Amino acid sequence: MAPLLIVDSIQSDIHALKTEAGKKYPKVREASERADRHLRDVADGIENATDALIASALRESDEMLLPALAAIETKQSKLVQCGASYISRLASHDAIRPASF
Repeated sequence: MAPLLIVDSIQSDIHALKTEAGKKYPKVREASERADRHLRDVADGIENATDALIASALRESDEMLLPALAAIETKQSKLVQCGASYISRLASHDAIRPASF
């Protein structure tokens, strides 16, 4: 089976958000940790998972968008940049619903 590129790429953005948030922005860090758990649960819960199936399952929950929204709310430039990059990554994988905005 081919590697699941969606999981690796989204996890790298989540990790960047967690790292940048550090202890100063616990809301961002906690939302990132929840999104990371949700991503792993979705990926592990789909038999014969593909990027398209994972993206479809991620679209069903707004949990994945919360870290980016929390990061943007901080108005700290590096976190805003990480949040915007993360939203772009989710959108590029078709893993968020347009109605979520």
